Amino acid sequence: MKRIFYLALAAVLILSALVAVQPTQAQSQGKFRLIHASATAPEVDVYVNGERVFNFLAFKSYSNFIKANAGTYEIALREAGAAESTDPVFTKEFKLAADQTLTIVAQGEPGNDFDMIVYETEDVAPSGKALLHLIHAIPTAVGVDLTAKDQVVTKNIEYGTVRSLPAAEGLYDLKIVPTGQSEPVVLNLSGSAIVKDVVYTYVITGTVEEPTSMRIGDGRMYLGSVNVAAGTPPIDIYLNDELVFEGIAFKKFSDLQIRDSGRYRVAIRKNGTAADSDPIFQTNIALPGGVAANLIVMGNPDSTSGDDQMRINAYWGAPIISEGRSSVNVIHAAPSFAPVVILESDKAITTPIAYQDIGSASGPAKTYQIKVADNGNNSLVRINLPDYELKAGKLHFVIFTQDESGKPDVLRFFASPFVSLRDGVN
Repeated sequence: MKRIFYLALAAVLILSALVAVQPTQAQSQGKFRLIHASATAPEVDVYVNGERVFNFLAFKSYSNFIKANAGTYEIALREAGAAESTDPVFTKEFKLAADQTLTIVAQGEPGNDFDMIVYETEDVAPSGKALLHLIHAIPTAVGVDLTAKDQVVTKNIEYGTVRSLPAAEGLYDLKIVPTGQSEPVVLNLSGSAIVKDVVYTYVITGTVEEPTSMRIGDGRMYLGSVNVAAGTPPIDIYLNDELVFEGIAFKKFSDLQIRDSGRYRVAIRKNGTAADSDPIFQTNIALPGGVAANLIVMGNPDSTSGDDQMRINAYWGAPIISEGRSSVNVIHAAPSFAPVVILESDKAITTPIAYQDIGSASGPAKTYQIKVADNGNNSLVRINLPDYELKAGKLHFVIFTQDESGKPDVLRFFASPFVSLRDGVN
C-alpha cells in the first residue's frame, strides 16, 4: 500500500511584500525559488532585500517561483515571528541573471555547516519528456547514485550539487544508493510516476541517520472540486482571491480545470457572498504538477473550530501509467467516524485511514471485492463495493463521507490524468 498525503503548507506568501522584488517596468527578468531542506533548522521568516516575503517557512516547505529583475539580492533569515528590527540569523547574497532560474536551498546544520546554496535549474522540460533535478542536501553524507530497476541512471551526486536529466513518461522504481553500491538503500522512491512536460525537483534531505526526500512538480495539473459537507448550502471556492468554482452543492462535482502547479491560498465562502467577505475556512495548499487533484469540502458546517469544522483539503493520486494496472484511492471525509481500512476479499490491504487522510492500493486491472471497514473491526463494514471493476490506466476515487442524518455515504469517480480529471462517476 502506498499512502498519499495532501500538503497543507505552513509558510504563507505575503504578496504585498514583493514590492522590492517584483519588476516595476519591462526589464530583463529571472526567477528564483526558496526551499527549506535543513532538518535541524527551525521555522524562519524570509526577507529579500529587506522586505519580508515568507512567514514561518518550515522544513520541507517551499515557495513558488518569484519573478524579479536581473540583479543582486540579499536573503535574510530571522526566527519565525521575530520583529523586523531584530538581527537576522543568516544572510546571503545572490546574483540573478536575465532568463535564469535559480533554486535556493536552505541546508546543513545551524551553527555548523548551514548555508543557502544557489542552484541553477531549468523550469521547462524538453518537448515530450519530463525533466528531473536531483539535489543532494544531506550534510556529511557520501555521494549517491540514482538507480531505476537497480540500474544506475546517474552516479556520484555529491552534497551541495544538482544533477539534471530528461526522462520519458512512465512509472519508475527509483532508488538512491551510495555511489558504487546497491545497498544500503538511502531512499526508496519506487512507484514514482513521471509525467511528460513536468519538471520534478527531488531534494535528498534529512540526516544521515534519517534520510528523507522532497518531490516538487512544476507544470500542468488537473483540478476539480466536490462538496461532501453534509447540510451545507452551496459554496464558492477561491484560489488566490479568484473565484474558480461557483455554487458547489452537497454531493456535487465542479467542472474541470487545467491549472498551473504552485502554492495557492484556498478559501471557501457561501455561494453569492462578496469576494472580500470573511471566508468560512481558508488555508494554503501546494498543488504539484502532473497530478489529478481534487479540492474536497468536508466537515460540519455548524462547527467553527476543532477537527470537525468545515474545511477544504486537496487530494490526488499518482498517475497510473504502467500497462494493465489501476488503483483505488479512499478518502476519509466522515468526521463522525473512526479510522477505516480498505478490504479486498475481506483482507486489509491498507494501513488505517483516519479522517482527512487518503489511502491507496494498486493492482492489475480487474474486478475486485472491495469493502471499507472500521480499523480493528473488519466486520463493521461502512462501504460495500462488490464486483468493483478497476479500469486499466484509471485512478479510482472513493470518498467515504456521511449524509445529513449522519449515516455512512459514498461518492465514487474515476480519473484519466492525461485526458481529463474525471471521466465519469460510477
